[in-house]
Amino acid sequence: GSKIALLLETTVWGRSNFQAISKTFNKRNTKPIAVEWIDRADTDVNIQIASLQKKNPDIVIMALNAPEGALAVNTMAARGANFRIISHWGIAHNNFYTLASSALKKIPTLFFQPFKFIDSENETKNQLMIKIMATEKVNSIYNVNAFAGIVNAYDLTRMLAQSIQRAKSTDRKKIKSALESLRDFKSASCTLNPPFTPKRHDAIDKKCFVLYRFSEDGRVV
Repeated sequence: GSKIALLLETTVWGRSNFQAISKTFNKRNTKPIAVEWIDRADTDVNIQIASLQKKNPDIVIMALNAPEGALAVNTMAARGANFRIISHWGIAHNNFYTLASSALKKIPTLFFQPFKFIDSENETKNQLMIKIMATEKVNSIYNVNAFAGIVNAYDLTRMLAQSIQRAKSTDRKKIKSALESLRDFKSASCTLNPPFTPKRHDAIDKKCFVLYRFSEDGRVV
């Protein structure tokens, strides 16, 4: 199999990614060959990238936001790294492409998003796309920055509103219970049944995920 390394952010979000990825490795009775951490707003990651190069991974799983992700990819390209990247959708922003477009020609980079852009069956997402394009004054959803983040925020707001209505209360415990009892939620990513349980609070389903990349003109495709 491929030799896999991790490049993560030193935040609660980064650590939660590490925990989730580690569980998957443990199920396969294996582990990453290297784990490197980057601080948010870091300006130099040569030490981390050099450390990864010494381990010579085939794939680097990356969970960073656009500025730090661009810094990492630019550093990889400058150092002549031979990595392929599979990333969290935190980099799915025009800022990332603007900062790292040249490096992306040298460092193949794919990233997950929890939906298909074009999905005629998902009316919730289609209506959201129409509203966002009108607000942003663009003629293509591919030109909307960080659409995955918008989808997540939109869905969570709807889930919260439905749960408050079901609980008929603004009591925190009652809302939590109502969130955990939601069923067949038609999200803008895909149908979640259920989005939450008492032991799982991530509101995602692996069947929703699709791999994307940046095209040469900076669109998410």
